[in-house]
Amino acid sequence: MVLALGGCTVERIGPPGVTMTRAVAVAPRDVQVFETADMVRGSFYVVEELTVHDDGEANLLDLQRDLRAMAGARGANGLVLHPMNRRPNGTRVQLGLSLDDPFENYSATAIYIGDAPPPMHYLGNTGEVR
Repeated sequence: MVLALGGCTVERIGPPGVTMTRAVAVAPRDVQVFETADMVRGSFYVVEELTVHDDGEANLLDLQRDLRAMAGARGANGLVLHPMNRRPNGTRVQLGLSLDDPFENYSATAIYIGDAPPPMHYLGNTGEVR
């Protein structure tokens, strides 16, 4: 919202009292892919669960590339693939009967590998005047 007061412009950011941050982006080529969480060395923080559509025909490397781009944009430097994903030989693990197709998506958990939480850009406190 922008208010014009006597020739000067005042900009208010969001609701009062909330600190706003944005994750520092990581280049997709720098996002590591892991088959299991046990393969990650050291400490890590979960950033977000990510999913892309898998029609069964897409190349797995293309699906992983899309997930790496999504993870990097959210500040994650690693991905842990979900065990229910389609395998390189085209097979999938099925644990039982289901009414919907649990395999229509290719999923991973975006993580930040490090001893501290992912770095953030400080965008200001909401309600503060710039």
